[in-house]
Amino acid sequence: MPSSARNKASSAAPIFIVHGRDTLRAESVAHTVSTATGRKTIILRDQPNEGRVLIEKIERHAAPASYAIIVMTPDDHGSRADETGTRPRARQNVIFEMGYFCGLIGRRNVCVLVRPGVEKPSDMDGIVYITFDDDRAWKTELLRELRHAGFSIDL
Repeated sequence: MPSSARNKASSAAPIFIVHGRDTLRAESVAHTVSTATGRKTIILRDQPNEGRVLIEKIERHAAPASYAIIVMTPDDHGSRADETGTRPRARQNVIFEMGYFCGLIGRRNVCVLVRPGVEKPSDMDGIVYITFDDDRAWKTELLRELRHAGFSIDL
């Protein structure tokens, strides 16, 4: 059965948190998710390297994940070559890992929290984007998505 068709939400599989430089926001998401679901969350930088190169570390720790939450914060700036001025963007690793998880566990098991003003990848508009602002409404929306994905949520 393809990874995207598996219902990992019914098992004890962990939830992977992808992030850029804003580690405080990533930890806030991990705390919210683990408290509400009782699930282990995986933040890659917290995992041992064990002599692996980065992609091997991602593969090792992503494999058991049931769901991925992508935290897009304004860590970089960029623009098209024919434009002047730049826009806030997420780190390249965040965009790469978002695509990686879409392929590994399916788009329906990926949710993106995006800070206001951060550019979204144009070819990923089918993904659920939740505005990750300071009013905490993101928590309610994220937990609703997790519940819809089959997770038991303790509010």
